[in-house]
Amino acid sequence: MPTIREILTSRWKFADAPRLKPVRAALDAALDAADAVTAKHSALAKNEKLSALGRLDDVRGFVSKSTAPAVHRARAVANKTRADLATWKARLQPPAPDRGDMAAAVLRSEMRQHLRGLSTGGRMALLLAENPDPTLLQAALEAPNFSSGLTDSLRAQMLEHYAAAKHPNDLAEIGQVEDAIELLTAATETALNAAKSASEFPSDRVFEDFVNASAPVVALADPESQSEAMRALGALAKELGIKSISNDGIKYHADDEAA
Repeated sequence: MPTIREILTSRWKFADAPRLKPVRAALDAALDAADAVTAKHSALAKNEKLSALGRLDDVRGFVSKSTAPAVHRARAVANKTRADLATWKARLQPPAPDRGDMAAAVLRSEMRQHLRGLSTGGRMALLLAENPDPTLLQAALEAPNFSSGLTDSLRAQMLEHYAAAKHPNDLAEIGQVEDAIELLTAATETALNAAKSASEFPSDRVFEDFVNASAPVVALADPESQSEAMRALGALAKELGIKSISNDGIKYHADDEAA
């Protein structure tokens, strides 16, 4: 039976897409992180020198130092790629009209009035024609939907129809990027699930808070973000009974009481 790594990597069909190299690197790192935390958990389970609490302490420290940074990097790459994709899609829209041409503005206003008076089928026939009037498209798109009798669905169809006709190669590449982001998201979830299973937190929320509090320093450049992260970390530490976190591991208040 194929592993999750084999399934995801077999679906990666974008070897010749330079823009997707960061996505592939993040995907591989996320899968490596999943394998690493699983291996760490298995190794600790065989370590008879450690108590159950000691093994849990070790694996949670590993998640904080190794798995969580890989997850944050993967999420950052996915978010940046989505943002770049939105900018790319925006460039494929019909050009905006010249706002300084008053005569043309009046014409577009009359076109919107005409569209508003048509049936839904009539509007679709004009706006989704094989070669729609470019001025008619500008008229419909520059104003709110009600001005032309559009719906959100029809507006989206117009943009897709225009892009498919004018920028078919771009749309094909955009489809690749969207598929790549989906694979990266699946790899990130694989790493998270492996870490969650190994670290045995009492709830998904507590686990997610722990991962978020382990954000890499580069993601906390904004002072306000730093303060929010520290507050989150402090609340999480209190909830879990954590006294301190250092290179030597996690120390719990319960350890002092037991001593």
